[in-house]
Amino acid sequence: MNFRKFWEPGDFRGHCIKWLVILLPILISVYLFLHMLEPIRAYERACRNPVIVEAEKQVVPYHTDFTGATYYDILLSYEYDGVSYSGIYYHYSKNPSALWEEPGHVRVAINPEHPEVLVRHMLRKTPVELSVAFWTLGLSLLIYALALKIPAFLSWRIRAANKPAFLSRPYGKPKPEVCEPDYLKDIALLLLPVFAATILILSFIFPYTFSISH
Repeated sequence: MNFRKFWEPGDFRGHCIKWLVILLPILISVYLFLHMLEPIRAYERACRNPVIVEAEKQVVPYHTDFTGATYYDILLSYEYDGVSYSGIYYHYSKNPSALWEEPGHVRVAINPEHPEVLVRHMLRKTPVELSVAFWTLGLSLLIYALALKIPAFLSWRIRAANKPAFLSRPYGKPKPEVCEPDYLKDIALLLLPVFAATILILSFIFPYTFSISH
C-alpha cells in the first residue's frame, strides 16, 4: 500500500478519500457516545448513590444451542421497598461446581430507578469502548494529518525514518534512504498518548464509567 499517496494525495479525489477516512471514525465515535450518554449518566448516578440489598443466589443449569455444553446461570432474589424481585440475572459459570459453590447470599447494588436492574448490568460496555477506540483512532489521524502540513514536523519525521530505530529500520539491516515519514510507526506512537489523554479527561467527567479502578 502506498501510504504517501494517501497522506499526500495529488488530486481532489485523493483529498476527499483521505479526509473521509480521517473524519469517519470521529463521527462514528461521537454518534456512539451521544447514543450512550443517558445510560452513562444513569450509571454514574446509581454508582454515586448505591442502593445495596441482600440477595439470595440460585443456580439454574441450561444447555447452549450450538455446542451442547452446560452453562449455569446464577440468579438473584431480593426485596426492595416492599417489593420482591426474583430471577434477576447475576452472572454465569461454566464450572459444574457452581451448583454447590454459588448458592448463598450476596450484597449487590441495584438501580433505585429500576430496582429489577443490577448496577453492574446497567451499562453496555461495548458501545462505550468502541466510542473511545474510534475517537482515539480518528483524533490521532487528524492530529497527524495536520502536523504533516508543518514543514518542520515533516522534516523531523523523515529524519527519524532514516535512523535505525524500533519498529522501522533495525540495526544491522541497512536500507536505502527514504524521503517520507514512517507513517505506520508515527500513528502507532501517537495512539497511546491520545488514548491516555482521552481516558484521563473522561475519567474526570464520568469517574465510574471510565476510571481504571472501577
